[in-house]
Amino acid sequence: MPALGYDATRVTSGAILDHLDGLRAVLAIAVVLYHTGQYTGLDGELDAVPVLPEVLALGEFAVPVFIVLSGFTLMISVARSDQLEVRGGWGGHLRRRAKRLLPPYFAALLVSIFLIAALPPLNTTLGTQWDRKIPMSVEAVISHLLLIHNLSPDLIGLLNGSLWSIAVEWQITLAMPLILMLWRRTNTVAVVAAMTALGVASSTSGVLAWSAPFFPLLFTLGMLAAYWTQGDVGAIERRRGRLVGIVLHHHRVGTIVSTILLVGVLAASSVRPVPMGTMMVGVVASMLLAFDQERARHDDRAPVMTRILSLDPLRRCGNASYSIYLLHAPLLALGNLLLLPIEMPTIVRFVVLMLTVVPVTLLACGAFYLAVERRFLNSHQRTVTPTGRGRRRRGTPIAVGPVDRCPTAPDRSSAPYGATG
Repeated sequence: MPALGYDATRVTSGAILDHLDGLRAVLAIAVVLYHTGQYTGLDGELDAVPVLPEVLALGEFAVPVFIVLSGFTLMISVARSDQLEVRGGWGGHLRRRAKRLLPPYFAALLVSIFLIAALPPLNTTLGTQWDRKIPMSVEAVISHLLLIHNLSPDLIGLLNGSLWSIAVEWQITLAMPLILMLWRRTNTVAVVAAMTALGVASSTSGVLAWSAPFFPLLFTLGMLAAYWTQGDVGAIERRRGRLVGIVLHHHRVGTIVSTILLVGVLAASSVRPVPMGTMMVGVVASMLLAFDQERARHDDRAPVMTRILSLDPLRRCGNASYSIYLLHAPLLALGNLLLLPIEMPTIVRFVVLMLTVVPVTLLACGAFYLAVERRFLNSHQRTVTPTGRGRRRRGTPIAVGPVDRCPTAPDRSSAPYGATG
């Protein structure tokens, strides 16, 4: 009999992912709102408005949650393997991730370069937040094409400020097989300790301290959430051990405590910067993800928030969240620059941006999704599109067996999708 009195006949055989699509939509919109505040008027102009800048700045915490989701979803199929192997090896893993991440990234980069080159407001310093993204140089373009611009503090924010995290995620993607190699040869404690040490060393030494040094740890914690919740019952219980099993068994209490911690960190961050706040949000997000999947394995009743995030409009927006993330910044900046000559109070300027520029930006990102990103969706995401409706009942698990794995490409050969897609 399974430990802790679980009824194995009630345990699902796959991950519940629908509401994670909706969560990605919420995270993408939070980033857009955050950057709308930054691109309102002159650089720092919105800081004079009480409360609003601090609330909008919470959108900055969406990025670490994206990274946790990436680690979780890419680990799902790996967790189904007894040897924790990526199907198709490192080469297959790299091809799948390259196909999903890189074509939309390069297309968005080309659009950003074209806009800067073609539109004078975007290549002229006018005292706005966009001044930090220019000038465009050969070095900046080449480093972005190679996805290494995050390695330099002078290049990381140029051309399109949102693209730095794509470079980080791509580099973690390259490192994932090495993380799994360490995982197979040691244990979860050693892997988490190694990623923590890497982040601490970077932060204290100053080497790459500007490039989210704790993101590899957050990615690994997302992997750990899948490791502890995906697979057959026996394998999961062996991996967890008794202590982790007991904690996850009380997933309702764990969810409540984790939610309180998350709200506390976000509330404190809205008042003043919290040391390690980004990492803390990511850690709590990984805990919530593990508790959420544990609930899904044993409880057919989805909480209200899960049902809301599983609504089709949010899931469809979540499908386009990568396009939104990639392209929104230069479009918001352009809208603000076009309105800059018009005199108006700061709060009115923000409202005007919200009512005009933001909707146009989202429509443009939607057009980019239809023209570019949609061609590179994984098979899970294709079930969310209009042509894929009816393939799978919303809220049912994706079965991941030895042959039919949670896919990242139509050949059904890996995990569903990463943080950005």
